[in-house]
This record gives sequence, structure tokens and C-alpha cells, in this order.
Amino acid sequence: MEPSAVYKFILFIALVQIVVDSYVNAAWGRFVRKRGWNGLFSTFAWVASAVIFCVGLFSAYRRLSSDGLSGYDMILQHLVWLWYAPKLPIAVVLLIKDIIRLIIWIRRKIRTALESEDSFSKQKQTPIATSVARRDFLQKTGWALASAPFGIVANGMFGTLYDFQIKNVVLRISGLPFALEGLRITQISDIHAGSFISTSPIREAGRLIREQNTDMIVVTGDFVNFHPSELPTIYRELELLKAPLGVYGILGNHDHFMSLKQHAELKTAIKKTAIDLLVNENRIIKIDGAGLAIAGTDNTGFNQYFARLDHALSGIEPDITTVLLAHDPTFWDKEVRGKAHADIMLSGHTHGGQVAFAVPGLTLSPAQIVYKQWAGLYTDKNQQLYVNCGLGTVGPPLRIGIPPEITVLTLTRG
Repeated sequence: MEPSAVYKFILFIALVQIVVDSYVNAAWGRFVRKRGWNGLFSTFAWVASAVIFCVGLFSAYRRLSSDGLSGYDMILQHLVWLWYAPKLPIAVVLLIKDIIRLIIWIRRKIRTALESEDSFSKQKQTPIATSVARRDFLQKTGWALASAPFGIVANGMFGTLYDFQIKNVVLRISGLPFALEGLRITQISDIHAGSFISTSPIREAGRLIREQNTDMIVVTGDFVNFHPSELPTIYRELELLKAPLGVYGILGNHDHFMSLKQHAELKTAIKKTAIDLLVNENRIIKIDGAGLAIAGTDNTGFNQYFARLDHALSGIEPDITTVLLAHDPTFWDKEVRGKAHADIMLSGHTHGGQVAFAVPGLTLSPAQIVYKQWAGLYTDKNQQLYVNCGLGTVGPPLRIGIPPEITVLTLTRG
């Protein structure tokens, strides 16, 4: 990523943090004054905000000035996000409340201007004491509920962040050779080595992957966040990946967020493991006379254009079942669906938004705003896309309603 773009992004985030913090703290200060509480309750919020903001700037400086992030840096990031992330929904609720209050105030002003003083006074029959008491109760209840986002975010950081889930998915493929019936593929994606504080979580993920005993393993991009020096945290588990039909991987957008020299170092390190890194190329596997093609593109998407689909699919006969690995799911609509020979495309990148709220029959995630295909299985005629929600994180180190995912895909005739 270009340094200027990084600085602009950090400046934007800093401004958002200042605005949200100031807005919430100001509302909290008004509440404290109305209750007649000690002013230290309000002062503490402002002091804590200033300290956490400085910690955030220091963390950003560390990210830009060092080759990789340590466990110490990750702890600082957890602290910063634990302070700011819960305030976003609180600020939204406060904003809605203030907008409603503004609308009511404007209506009263208009009504006052249109009606005579006598008729207006007759309409105000609600006892003032009752109105104040009700408003006081609602304000106290609102601020009590405002603590809930902090609990939810804390649980998302320390309770579900590494709660790895196995998802079993059946892929029905028209014309699948009998020799490939029941073939099983484990897909992992978006490891983001720099997002792990220690090696313990990735060791647990590795254990679960090995327990599946599938025929093949694929890694659909984003091995690191920003630098090859992050790899040691996950390297041992990459070396342990084994499967009868091989382990295949592709690069994601974050695997390019570095210098060309560092990018070359990253690719070299990955290739020294058991992973066959496919950069716009393919492998043909023969199973009892039947062919299975595993093709992989470099990343296209997120302002990157490294994929060469024609190279990735070169030499693959039309009657061969083809599994395409492409990191960004937007590539499916752009170049694959109805345009290229790929029975299955496996992607990641979205993380499922890392946060989602489910109600019966409906799941809401910020990823849905950006991506048409954001998580799970999508089908169009004889082509299918599966979007894995990833193992690691980027941005806020939390997962709420979107657990880290290890997918087991089973091929069957459809």
C-alpha cells in the first residue's frame, strides 16, 4: 500500500475517533451534570479518551516504523478497539435520539408560532413532574444499556475471536466423474498471521484442520497482514499441512501490501512449506482415470489487478472438473460466472464482515454493504462460489456472530 494512502487512512480513522469520542463524552457529561454527580465521572471519560487516543497513535507509529507487529503491539490494538468499537453503536443511538429531539423542538416552535398563547397553554395538560420523571428514567435506562456494547465487544475479542468452527458444505456438480464422488477439500482463508498475539490459536486451528483428514487442503489468500516477518507465528502450522492430493494456496490483497522485495520473500517462504503456491497457474490431478484441475489466480480486487485468468486456466480441457482459487469473491461476477470454465470458485477476503447480527430468517453484516457474495455458498446454473469467512482478523481484533471458519467441502454428483 502506498505510504500516502496509509497516512490518509490513519488520519481519517483518527478524525472519526475524535468525533465519536467527543460526541459520546459530551452526552455523558450532560447526563452526569443533570444527576448532580461528582464531575470526576465526566472528567475520567475525557482523560481516558485522551490516553487511549495517544495509545492508538503510538500503535499506528509502531505499525509504520517496524517490520511486523509483536504480541505487545497486538495487546495495544486490543485496548484501543475495546475502547472505540463499543462507542460506535452508542454514538448512533445518541444521534438518533438527538435528531428526534430536534424534530420535536422544531415542531413545538412551529406550533407556538401558529397558535395563540391561550390555546397552546390549554393543550399542555401533561404534568411537568410526570414528564421529567419519565425522561429521567429513560435516560438512566439508556446509559445503563450503553454498557452492553462494551460487554459484547469484550466477548468478541476474548471469547469468540478464536472459536474456530468446522463448516461442512456439499457441492453438487453436474457431470462429476464417479472417481471424484465424495472427494473432500478443506478450505482455510485469510489467516492474517499478524493478527495473532501468540501461536496458541493457530496451533488449535492446525489441529482441527488435521483432524478432518480430507483429500486436499487449499488456502485462499492473505497469509499475512503487511509483512513477511509475521509468518513465524503461523509457519510451523503451514509446514504441518498435509493431504493425499496436495496442499494448494494463492495470494490475497494483503500479501501485496509490501515492497516488491518483501513480496518475493513472502512467496519464497510459503513455497518452502508443503503449500504449492499457484500464481496464475494450475495443476491437473488424475484420480482413477478422472481429471481434477486446481487453478489459482493472483489477486484482482481491492484496487489490485494481478490475476491472469487465461494463464490460470491454460491447458485445462472443458470436460475436466475445475476448482478455481481466487481470493476476492468479486472476481466471480467480473470474470468467472458465465464467462470461464470453472465449476467451483473458492474465495475469502470478506471475513464475513467479522460482525453480524442474526434474527430469524435474516443475518445482517457490514460485509453485505460492500459485497454481493459475502459469506457461504452461491450458485448460478452449473457454477458455484463458496466464500470462506477466514481464520484471522483485520482491523478490529474481534468476531461477533461470525466465527473463524474451517470449511470442509464434499464433491458429489448433482
